Amino acid sequence: MTAAKKGTGLVRFVLEPAVSPLALAVSLTLVLVASGCGQLAQSPGAPRPTPTPSPPEPAVLNTPTSAPTVAVLATPTPTPLPPTPTPVPRLPLSIRAELDPPTPRAGEEFVVALNITNEGERPARGIYVATTGPWDRWTVLDVEPSGTFARDATGWHIVSPIEIPAHEARTIEVHVRAEEATEEQLTFAVREAEPGELP
Repeated sequence: MTAAKKGTGLVRFVLEPAVSPLALAVSLTLVLVASGCGQLAQSPGAPRPTPTPSPPEPAVLNTPTSAPTVAVLATPTPTPLPPTPTPVPRLPLSIRAELDPPTPRAGEEFVVALNITNEGERPARGIYVATTGPWDRWTVLDVEPSGTFARDATGWHIVSPIEIPAHEARTIEVHVRAEEATEEQLTFAVREAEPGELP
């Protein structure tokens, strides 16, 4: 039986979309006023008086009027960025494994007791145990007090949501039945489970 130590940490980055400034829109409307002039009609055959120049009319200045220009300054409200995640410090965890009974018989149930000690300064919220051994020839019946046993790319692992307070130890029991006799070494390495790994 070998004991191993392993720790891990979790870092999350949240990217917030950048806030783009809003474009300003300004409109200007021009209104042009038109003016006209005409002559008086006279009877036919009537002597035509000598036209006297009429006094000049005062000039009317057609000044284009413009609608008031309103500029709205839209200042984007800055979205506060969340605080930068602080890396979760790795917890120093140690593991010790025992068989019960010490010499299991083929076809009978036995227990692999994993005693895990948290030597860190904060609680371990879930554990992940990587293991090697003849697990493909054994039947895992249960993980107590709770947990799952599964195969992965590098071997096998046990994941349990068990919480281990700082400077304390907890035991996970893996109930197994071996269908055939074997003499092989089991190895275990423990670290704190990541949230996405917990059952």
